[in-house]
Amino acid sequence: MLRGGLEKGKWAVFYDEKQNLFNLNFEEGMDIINSYENTKLKLFINCRNTKEFSEFNSKRSETELCEFLKENGEEVSVINYANENNFESEILKLIKDLKKEKVNLEDIVFLSPKKYENSQLKNCLNKVCEINVLAENLVYYTLLCTENV
Repeated sequence: MLRGGLEKGKWAVFYDEKQNLFNLNFEEGMDIINSYENTKLKLFINCRNTKEFSEFNSKRSETELCEFLKENGEEVSVINYANENNFESEILKLIKDLKKEKVNLEDIVFLSPKKYENSQLKNCLNKVCEINVLAENLVYYTLLCTENV
């Protein structure tokens, strides 16, 4: 709820239309927001991703590489797999290796072109991690992995 509503309240909306994968009513919502007095600003610098990830993502998705902070990070690694069983063993091996390297499990992010409930990650991670569903169509999960991973 917004004191004063959209007409008189103080509000801000931040979005990246290229990341709108699941909200089919997005344009309708933006039309409503745009019907109120507002100021539009466009961010031109990617402050969220490292140089390596941005370059990798641009090549893979065939999208324009935007300017980004010159923050360097780890090289992006790709895991190839032959079938579902191989996928699961590769993901579990990755988690195990990251744990050995003392990577905080909350810092691990898996990207998928599918909703979590429709992805192969669901079957794999459900076996070793606690899954916390916070809202319909949004799945936030923490990698609280068992010791056998």
